Amino acid sequence: MKNKNIAKAIKQRRKELRLSQSDLGTMIGRNSGYVDLVETGVTKVNSFYLKKFADALGKDEEYFRKYKNKAS
Repeated sequence: MKNKNIAKAIKQRRKELRLSQSDLGTMIGRNSGYVDLVETGVTKVNSFYLKKFADALGKDEEYFRKYKNKAS
């Protein structure tokens, strides 16, 4: 799911929770580099990792999916 709006939503929620990219990476079983690539929209987020991000950030997957079709 490559989408800059989802990437922005993940980053915004991470910052709201005052988590570092490293913290979030640990929570989803990846490193901070992966989180950075997702947040900048370079790497697409598949359904498996969208679920992991959603769980780690205390939201459901739909919270992030609703950003998919929003204009930037």
